Amino acid sequence: MGFFSGKNKVKIKGFKDLTNTKDIFEYLEPKIVAIPLRDATSETFDVHVKIGDYVKIGTNIATRKDHFVVPIFSSVSGFVKDIKEMYHVSGKIVNHIVIENDFKDEKQELFNPKENFENIPKNDIVEYIKKLGVMGLGGAGFPTYVKYNTDKKVDTILINGIECEPYITSDEINIKKNAEFLIEGTLLLMRSVDAKNGIIGIKENKPSLYKVLTESVLEHKNIKIVQTPDVYPMGWERLLLRQTLKREYDKLPIEVGVIVSNASTVIEFSKSLKTGLPAYERIITISGNGFVKNQNVKVRIGTILKEIIQEMGGYKGENLKLIYGGPMMGNTLDTDEVAITSIASSFLCMEEEKKEEPSPCLRCSRCVDYCPCGLQPVALMNAGEQKEVNLLRELSAFKCTSCGVCSYVCPSKIDVTEGVSKARDFYLSLFE
Repeated sequence: MGFFSGKNKVKIKGFKDLTNTKDIFEYLEPKIVAIPLRDATSETFDVHVKIGDYVKIGTNIATRKDHFVVPIFSSVSGFVKDIKEMYHVSGKIVNHIVIENDFKDEKQELFNPKENFENIPKNDIVEYIKKLGVMGLGGAGFPTYVKYNTDKKVDTILINGIECEPYITSDEINIKKNAEFLIEGTLLLMRSVDAKNGIIGIKENKPSLYKVLTESVLEHKNIKIVQTPDVYPMGWERLLLRQTLKREYDKLPIEVGVIVSNASTVIEFSKSLKTGLPAYERIITISGNGFVKNQNVKVRIGTILKEIIQEMGGYKGENLKLIYGGPMMGNTLDTDEVAITSIASSFLCMEEEKKEEPSPCLRCSRCVDYCPCGLQPVALMNAGEQKEVNLLRELSAFKCTSCGVCSYVCPSKIDVTEGVSKARDFYLSLFE
């Protein structure tokens, strides 16, 4: 397959082999955890604890209080040491609840564990999702209960196991280790909205994962494993629907009878039903040529990244760049003194390459040809620089996902993505 892989898609070297064949490294005894009072879209929380309070794994320590109700929980047992401002993986400074681990792992169940999923009443499934504070683990961090609390007709639950960003393999290894939970969770979600079909999408270059999943669904004829081309950004749900179901929608997949959930989201929900506890651990990918070790790591939510990196041997090289997320859509961190959030899937560390000086735009239209959103990136960038609001509206600035493709394919080495993202943010700020 060539560098370019057809309209709206590009082939990018994955570097998945750095981590996807290694065992999971476990670091489950942090001295402290810092639980951020921020999720992907909100910093509006009611705090239920104070300094000195004793909490257990599963204690509800705060609840989001805007138009979505999302509880957050302690991931260790111990005493609340502080509520203070710290750097967040988003780059912002936000309040965190700091808990000193007593290493007793005392637990506070939210409900009695459900040994047999078939006995869970259909109408209770969404309530369990809500009670557990399940968030989408694919990066967006959207409250999962909102998707499934619907009276619209749904015929298909589409499970996103694509993981299209380079380096990241936390979903892949989670699926391999927990295929049974993925299938059970998919069946539950299908039953919650009376969907007749389930699809689990993975890339075609993962034969061992495909084998595990096809064997797991032998008794479930209503769930299909679909392999997609190994191109970027196939993990974007709009492109994934187009590839697997040949359907297009305006704003949300449910408009065409589909709900999309990330594979790890489904696994963690399924596991929580078995334990009666919210997800308090997660698997993250630590990778890149700036780390001594590249590996997937299981950690407690709230563990400080610096502590994990030190435990894995630290950094190597010079002029290093630390990234939260993937190299295409991730954001650069100025510090490793940040806590692992419930939706964090990866941290990369790369030796910074010397940037080539950009040359004038060649008007080659590659950015247009390969934009998965069907936009005109350079025109958007220029309109943003000139603050041309009407033109930004006509060019659909709000549709940009900052996927990075336009910069990746630009022969002039122009940082088109940054320019388009600024144009989009400027346009959206006018409506806040």
